[in-house]
Amino acid sequence: MARPYSWVDIVEYELPTGKDGFVATNSLFASCVLVARAYGEATAAELAWPSAFDDLTTELPESLSSVLERETLLVIHDHPTRSAALDLESKFSEAALGTVQVCDLRSFAHGRHHWLAKRGDSTGILTLHTSESSKLMHRTARLLPPAVPIADVSVEGERIIGGIRAIVDVLYVVRAAGLIRGIDPGRPGVPSYGSRIYNLPAFSARKREPVDGVSRSERHAIERKARIGVAELQELGLLAHWQNAYRRFRDAVCSATFRAVIFDYDGTLCDPVNRFDGIRKEVAAALNGLLDRGILIGIATGRGGSVREDLSAKIPDPILQGKVFVGYHNGAELGILSDTSQPPEKAGLSVPLQPVWDLLANDPRTRDFAKLKASAGQITVRPNQGVEDMIWPVVRHYAAMCRVPVVRSSHSLDILAPEISKRRLVEAVRGQLPGSSPSDVLVIGDQGEWPGNDYELLGEPYSVSVDRVSPDPATCWNLLPPGMRGAPGVLWYLSQIRLRKSSFKFKAGSLR
Repeated sequence: MARPYSWVDIVEYELPTGKDGFVATNSLFASCVLVARAYGEATAAELAWPSAFDDLTTELPESLSSVLERETLLVIHDHPTRSAALDLESKFSEAALGTVQVCDLRSFAHGRHHWLAKRGDSTGILTLHTSESSKLMHRTARLLPPAVPIADVSVEGERIIGGIRAIVDVLYVVRAAGLIRGIDPGRPGVPSYGSRIYNLPAFSARKREPVDGVSRSERHAIERKARIGVAELQELGLLAHWQNAYRRFRDAVCSATFRAVIFDYDGTLCDPVNRFDGIRKEVAAALNGLLDRGILIGIATGRGGSVREDLSAKIPDPILQGKVFVGYHNGAELGILSDTSQPPEKAGLSVPLQPVWDLLANDPRTRDFAKLKASAGQITVRPNQGVEDMIWPVVRHYAAMCRVPVVRSSHSLDILAPEISKRRLVEAVRGQLPGSSPSDVLVIGDQGEWPGNDYELLGEPYSVSVDRVSPDPATCWNLLPPGMRGAPGVLWYLSQIRLRKSSFKFKAGSLR
């Protein structure tokens, strides 16, 4: 199912313990460990994993038996142990071990304690927490009625490892409860009606109700633009507005004859997964096919010479390279693909960008947690993995202070000199077309929503997106089938055209 979508990653792990029991103990623990490890990788957190499973266990208190003998178990937890507390409630319910109430420590003071005043004689308390909450948990427990038994489980480790330890401890708490009640939680005995309920087809009958007069492709395009469903648009009286806008744009694109096409690079021709490998062979073949027919191509990129190197390898014919115009660093430098002087290896930073560079280079957030690179008309900021949300406000703030524009791409933040724009490439390509008009050039990009680095580029009257779109009803529509974006989206658009000598048109009905 995922194979057609290059931006989807599938990671599979075999469960080393084999088949699970009724409450899926092994797969639950394995899934939690994998999620925790993935979180550590994504955030560059150094997690102090023990070497063996047994090192995750905590010695349970002797008072646990008296707590579990009560009719109701009240579990008071902190934030890191919340998942473990919820799993305890699930296992108690699924194995019919007893009634469990789950309450966060900070919420306990807001009335949950009143349960003990009325039903304390039938309630036992399990306090489940990490060391960071120990002081408050113990102070709270000392104030509870002495007749109510309490079992305190304090787990070692910071939030992530502590949370995993709590999940392991809960498995042993459930085991202890099962022994007291004579129930095996892994094989509690499933009634016949339970199996029938489990096998009911929950989603097979769910279908989106169609809205009269709106085709499937029209619905997808409109909902991407309007950001709400067509049924809601109909209720608001806005559906006709969006239908008219969609049909005007679609009809205009389908009736135009294009002599050039301009692509964004990253996220459009080159998917993030291929960022260090360059464009796929299918994309390269499509570009060479356009060039062979005499169609001019423009490539607008936030990058520099790495794009020229990749494209030169994928379009090796020097004659065809002369028909490819590249706008490096978001249009700061322009040149044909065969021009090795562009972008220049060394260029002085534009005067309006110097104050921004000084601010970024001296701020420890951007200096230590991002890579800064300067070219003539652009400062590129590549945040370290996991800190993008910290870096973006800093960059945006300094750019606003110095009154220069900043845009986002799929992998960087680019601060531009005031005169720099990808539209410079559009004008350069139009200048190569005798008697050029706006309908001569088709533009394809992915970051059409502000502050995306294709926001201005996809403001051209004949532009389509392979991902994000602007709210402008006149242009920048995403007409792709659902689930498609990036390079596969480019290939889909190009599969809908009919090539002529030095021009192309969309096939009749292709975008409907």
